[in-house]
Amino acid sequence: MLLLRIKQYPKYFLWLAVGLVIITLLFLTFFYNKRQSVIIKKIASSELALSDSLGMPYGILYHQNKILILDKKPIGSNNQVAIYDTKTGKLISAFGRSGPGPGEFLSVKSIAENVVNPKLITIFDSGLLRFSVFDCRRPDYSPAKR
Repeated sequence: MLLLRIKQYPKYFLWLAVGLVIITLLFLTFFYNKRQSVIIKKIASSELALSDSLGMPYGILYHQNKILILDKKPIGSNNQVAIYDTKTGKLISAFGRSGPGPGEFLSVKSIAENVVNPKLITIFDSGLLRFSVFDCRRPDYSPAKR
């Protein structure tokens, strides 16, 4: 008799099964959730160098074992692209001063590995409406020659 009713109303039994699964998941979540708390006994502070700080990080690129971070409002320096070592987390160098000239930016928007040549990176500046290409083989990441 039950099989006959399932064939007559398959949609309703499907929703009933879905409802039971949801109720079971809620039950398991509520009763088996292991909440843990930690008591903090001491908070310490340490000085950070302003040159290592970021003002407003905006974009990130992992490139050749380095992390390049776009900084819209740099704090310690005027450089808008900071390069960090992936192993130590230390700031290696920075480039891209504020301005309209070559190698300078008004408002960095995105950073990407160059599709044609992976040794180059491309940065889009929405303030100047231009793409700038930089050579990663040079230690100062100077603009690539055309």
